[in-house]
Amino acid sequence: MMSREQVSVAFTPSRVNVDKYLERLMNIGKLGTGFTSTIEESEISDLVAECLQSFQRQPMMIECSPPITIVGDIHGQFGDVMRIFNNVGFPPDY
Repeated sequence: MMSREQVSVAFTPSRVNVDKYLERLMNIGKLGTGFTSTIEESEISDLVAECLQSFQRQPMMIECSPPITIVGDIHGQFGDVMRIFNNVGFPPDY
């Protein structure tokens, strides 16, 4: 496992097209798309680096207006995230 310092040095992200990844992931299991979708290791590295930069640009605390849904650690369970989004709605575009 890489340390945070190694991640920031090892991955130099280009502008990642997050929408492209989301579209691929959202179509998993839909008719005509197959049951699996793969993302290359290099794409994951770019996405992780982009996420890291995005999180670093965000404030430590944000003010939210109700109603909100707070979800704890999902331990990488993509199906659980999709189930939550389908129940309470998807996050708005920012």
